[in-house]
Amino acid sequence: MFIRFRKSHWRLKVYVVENARRDGRVVQEIVGYLGSVDTRALMSTGDDDREVSVLARTAFWESANPKIKNLANRIGDDAAQRRVRMAVHARIPWPKEPERQRLDLLKADREAKLHHAAYSDVTKMIEITERIVAKATADGKELRRDALREIALANEWAAKAERLRKRK
Repeated sequence: MFIRFRKSHWRLKVYVVENARRDGRVVQEIVGYLGSVDTRALMSTGDDDREVSVLARTAFWESANPKIKNLANRIGDDAAQRRVRMAVHARIPWPKEPERQRLDLLKADREAKLHHAAYSDVTKMIEITERIVAKATADGKELRRDALREIALANEWAAKAERLRKRK
């Protein structure tokens, strides 16, 4: 029993394989498929890549461990399962506790940046809205003055018209 890794496009697929004899020839039978992981996630360089790497490896191992346990009748005892895990771990390392803590820190930093950006955007929108309200208030005051001027002129002309009617 051994582990076969197959690369397909950007995925690294992991199979448990065993040798068997068929018609006098040795053939390899797939015992089980453990899953796949994006190979780009395994080549981490920066903080963002490292975060993706830890997430991808965590997802892989969370799905692979139950599959290994389900294959216990084909793989063997705990020692054989441990050998399978170690063989896979050589290519797809499981995330260690410091990596998971670092992931939590990176997530917290990302969330903080996101909320700071949202706060900044909302503050800008508030400032713009306040300017619009101030301009609308000023325009409203100016329109009220214009309306009062117009009504005063209308009243003057109405009074003048009334005086002219009384003269006749």
